[in-house]
Amino acid sequence: MKYTKLISLALALCLLCGCSVMPFTTPEEQLAAQQAAESARLELQEQVDPAQALKDNLKFRKALANSQGTVLAEYTVDFPYFSKTDQKAQSFERINDYYLSEMAGLNQDAESLFASAKAAYGEEWDTVTEATQPWSVVIGYELLEAPAGYLCVRCDYDIQENGQREQYSQAQVFLLDNGWRLPLETLLGDHYETAAPQLLAS
Repeated sequence: MKYTKLISLALALCLLCGCSVMPFTTPEEQLAAQQAAESARLELQEQVDPAQALKDNLKFRKALANSQGTVLAEYTVDFPYFSKTDQKAQSFERINDYYLSEMAGLNQDAESLFASAKAAYGEEWDTVTEATQPWSVVIGYELLEAPAGYLCVRCDYDIQENGQREQYSQAQVFLLDNGWRLPLETLLGDHYETAAPQLLAS
């Protein structure tokens, strides 16, 4: 009985002290864990050139042609697509996902442009033998210089519709450590109005 009480007391003390059985690690295992942690830290800080990771373009091509073979409207888009097998693969995969999401809605936008073109040509749109005015959307991109650890993509828009033309640019900035997009307004803060036009023009 006496020994039973002593054992119970010892167990209670272990529990109260938060005692837990820690797995024994050899010096070799500790060294391997330290090397793995250091490798992960260096990879996080590693400088990556996004231009070297650029693999291809995400492309969207669609045209409105009538029965005469006349092209009345065109919709052309190129977005960047980065390699997911090299360094920062997870980050570039997230960036690719952003542009794939942007691409998903383009078909509907193209159909809207084509409907406007048909309406402008009227009921005889299918017999037109020569396009009288351009109806088109062209979206391209350029990688801009950015500080280490960042990716900056400028998308350029050229829209011609109903005799009018509009050209403008938008920039997306991504963190290479995790692939998250940073809104330009957040990144530039109070300097947004001044710095944004300079960034887009670079």
